Amino acid sequence: MTDHSILKSHRFPQRSFQLINRPWKITVISLALALLVTAVLMFFTGNMDSIRPALAIAIVCSGVPSYLIARLVVHYQRIAETQNAELLSMNRELAINNAELEAYAHTVAHDLKGPLFTIQGYAGVLRRQLNGASSPKALEMVGQIEMSSKKMDSIIRELLLLSQVRNQEVETAVLNMHELITHAEAQLAGLIQQSGGQIRYPAEWPTAVGYAPWIEEVWRNYLSNGLKYGGQPPKLECGAVYQNNHQVRFWVRDNGPGIPPDYVPLLFKEFTRLDQSRHDSHGLGLSIVYRIVEKLGGEVGVESTPGQGSLFYFTLPGQS
Repeated sequence: MTDHSILKSHRFPQRSFQLINRPWKITVISLALALLVTAVLMFFTGNMDSIRPALAIAIVCSGVPSYLIARLVVHYQRIAETQNAELLSMNRELAINNAELEAYAHTVAHDLKGPLFTIQGYAGVLRRQLNGASSPKALEMVGQIEMSSKKMDSIIRELLLLSQVRNQEVETAVLNMHELITHAEAQLAGLIQQSGGQIRYPAEWPTAVGYAPWIEEVWRNYLSNGLKYGGQPPKLECGAVYQNNHQVRFWVRDNGPGIPPDYVPLLFKEFTRLDQSRHDSHGLGLSIVYRIVEKLGGEVGVESTPGQGSLFYFTLPGQS
């Protein structure tokens, strides 16, 4: 739903209030109905001699209350219209501000890639020149520069991807899931070696529809989290199954300590870390997973019991 359609959906139907936008209109209508009903009743009961007093009573008993009620109705109608106009104005401003902020974030993230590439290049040159030198402290500082630049590069890449997912429309196709998860695993080779992790896959994958570059990012995030927060060493099991709603459910199960129930609803929100004591994560990965899968027509979630590991899953439409 676009911002324009959101604003339109909150608009009150102004024409529906044309009949009751003045108190005297409601009073005239109620009086006419009261007099008509009174005259009809008098006619059918044969008591036409008292028609005049009856009509006078009908005028007094219906006219005054209806006028007061009409004033209240019109008063609250005008309050509602004023509040609706203010809400529309605020929504327009919010939509404009969000678009400007997103464009600014995308521009900043994109422009940072050039200087960051230069930093990484000079850090590599320094490391090669310092190799064999008797300056372990200098090598340690170069290592910190390289590690920080890699982290910054990851943040920039994820910010750009987040902006892309929000704004770009893509064409979906049948996915080669074995190929996608193999590519994702290759990107995590260093983390796998460092953690001593093991990853198991099924022999065959169900057929699903999606956008390959985005789904590869989903797998990379799920596998990365499992390797970082799984057991010692982490043992990950990947799998998939068809569901009755023509969706395919994919998952990654780890052997970690599990996640407290109160923390589960926060996992797929921006800037939420799986482990607050660790500073090697900036909390964008799972929020990107959520936006990717939602845009492709699926759902994400996690099943976890403290002390028994966690299962992170996502669904995609099956091949029709």
